Amino acid sequence: MPTTTPNQKITKVKHFGGEWVEIRLVGDTFDVANKVAHRFSDDEDIPYIHPFNDEDVMAGQGTVAKEILDDIDVPLDFLLVAVGGGGLISGAGSYFRQKSPGTKIIAVEA
Repeated sequence: MPTTTPNQKITKVKHFGGEWVEIRLVGDTFDVANKVAHRFSDDEDIPYIHPFNDEDVMAGQGTVAKEILDDIDVPLDFLLVAVGGGGLISGAGSYFRQKSPGTKIIAVEA
């Protein structure tokens, strides 16, 4: 991850990844950290999974939309989705387009 990654994100990655995750902070931007991750993946002969530009990742993030629709009893007029790389809104948008086409999806960037 870039050296500019917020502490909250680092803490959550450590928490959810446990012993399976080794965090390395490199470069000031996502692009630099991404290149280092690709190089590491190649050097160690392990798969590289893009954090948002990957169909399986987007499909997995789309399960958030399923949970939302499973938990409500009324039609949803609007869905506000935080946007960083775009994977979450891609997955949620695909699911909502199929299951709740009347819901307007709004991207929010902080």
